[in-house]
Amino acid sequence: MGHLVEKQHEKILIADLNNLVNDLVKARHSISMTLNATRNTLRNILPEGDRLVLDILLSVIIDYFDVSVDEMKSDSRQGTVMRARRIFGAMGYNRTKASYAYIGRIINKDHASIMNHCKRIKQYEETNDHYYDEYLEIEAQLDVKLNRLNVHRKSRKDEGVD
Repeated sequence: MGHLVEKQHEKILIADLNNLVNDLVKARHSISMTLNATRNTLRNILPEGDRLVLDILLSVIIDYFDVSVDEMKSDSRQGTVMRARRIFGAMGYNRTKASYAYIGRIINKDHASIMNHCKRIKQYEETNDHYYDEYLEIEAQLDVKLNRLNVHRKSRKDEGVD
């Protein structure tokens, strides 16, 4: 009889241990989900100065290329719209602490598109392509507007971030 009682207790202990392990796995999953959600939320937080830089940059580009915000957000493959988007993506990333995804959301593109824009502008710079002159001219116009508004932001390059 003692052996049977012992076996019953053993089964109960094993069941309790299994329940405990399952609870721990669920808790770990829940904590992991919470941490991921927190990380995503923090990535979306951007200093006000950087948001201002992106707003001003967008207005400079819209004026320079004579395109609309809707065109920037569209799927248009027209040359001027593409160049405007490319410069916004690359300069937005280089001049702020915004993520690729954050910048992409402004013009309705994904993070990979913004990464590609940065890569293309870098290629233009390295090959001394005339499209890089547009980038530099827009950057100069952006700097003039930021100086007028007394907005001084460090770029990724100034902080040694790439």
